[in-house]
Amino acid sequence: MSHDWWPKRGQRTMQKVEVIESDLIDQVEREIQVQRNLKHENILRLYKHFEDDDTVYLLLEYCAKGE
Repeated sequence: MSHDWWPKRGQRTMQKVEVIESDLIDQVEREIQVQRNLKHENILRLYKHFEDDDTVYLLLEYCAKGE
């Protein structure tokens, strides 16, 4: 089954231990809140976020040749 109709998405992952050790919990939570509400042509859209025991995942708009 082809998924050509399914939009491409990018994924950003952050290891929780690194976020905690770097004292970035508030910053990551703010980033999620801000990006969730932003809709601008020059800013990647955040579609969804989720986490497991070790990792935070951000499901973003796909950006070819992006970082």
